[in-house]
Amino acid sequence: MKPRHGLVAGRFHPPHAGHHLLVRAAARSCERVTVVVHPAPGERVAASLRAQWLREVHRDDANVSVVAGSDEPACDLRLCVETIGRGLVPLTSAAVRADPIAHWEALAGPVRAHLTRRLVLVGAESTGKTTLARELRDALAARGGSFADTRWVPELGRDYTLELLAQARVRAAWRGEPMPGMAELVWASADFSAIARAQNAHEERLARTGGPVLVCDTDTFATAVWHERYQGARSAELESLADARPRLYLLTHPDDVPFAADEIRDGAHLRYWMTDVFQERLRASPHRFELLRGSRPERLAGALVALDGWLRDGFPL
Repeated sequence: MKPRHGLVAGRFHPPHAGHHLLVRAAARSCERVTVVVHPAPGERVAASLRAQWLREVHRDDANVSVVAGSDEPACDLRLCVETIGRGLVPLTSAAVRADPIAHWEALAGPVRAHLTRRLVLVGAESTGKTTLARELRDALAARGGSFADTRWVPELGRDYTLELLAQARVRAAWRGEPMPGMAELVWASADFSAIARAQNAHEERLARTGGPVLVCDTDTFATAVWHERYQGARSAELESLADARPRLYLLTHPDDVPFAADEIRDGAHLRYWMTDVFQERLRASPHRFELLRGSRPERLAGALVALDGWLRDGFPL
């Protein structure tokens, strides 16, 4: 006969593999389980968010409910780590808070997504941004350990542009009109919002499965600057979609990178203007940023120095 109601209570600050093992064991041993996430003194992550993480990880455990608060309901069996033995759970939340990178594998997707440090490459057209993003991904992965799973988020706006231009050319062929180029492509604010939402979603997916640093080849903040470039005005709606979590921006300067034209690059004359706009917007933001110049090796070295300095500041726990 199973206990009717099991209780698992704690701070889960943050929840880790040991907590999940305990909750799953309780779910299979009790008719129903309540997990209570208590507030933590000086917490940097609200109990409500920690409870949300636990709900997501245990969404397939139908008999488990998770609540945040100080009150504990009556139960038949109160469970804790000692119930299953410390030997099965050789990890504490305090150890994770002290060094998340060393314990990255013990963290579930939603916790990783919250903690992941986002390194974002921004810049005007043909300034070496994508090349540097790939090199950073490879350099971090080569460090091994938790960094071996370093992910790179590609710029989805480029693919979106290619699709719009291809569609415009199909319509032109149907009408017997000349093949359009970028100058004839019509953009709407809704296009930039679609790009931003897709970029956010893709970034979130990769943050859940990658290492402690996520290399982003642009993001929604940058998409808002591109909106200003093509629409001639800023978009409050688009800027509201930008993730407020701390980020380190690396702005690639046009110097030392010759413009390489292709089918969709049409802003050679705007590279310095866009660089100035990026700097202006970044200075007004709460985020850190570094302006990168020099050769490819020099830019990569400077980017890694900036990143390591940022990582030494710790994680939001």
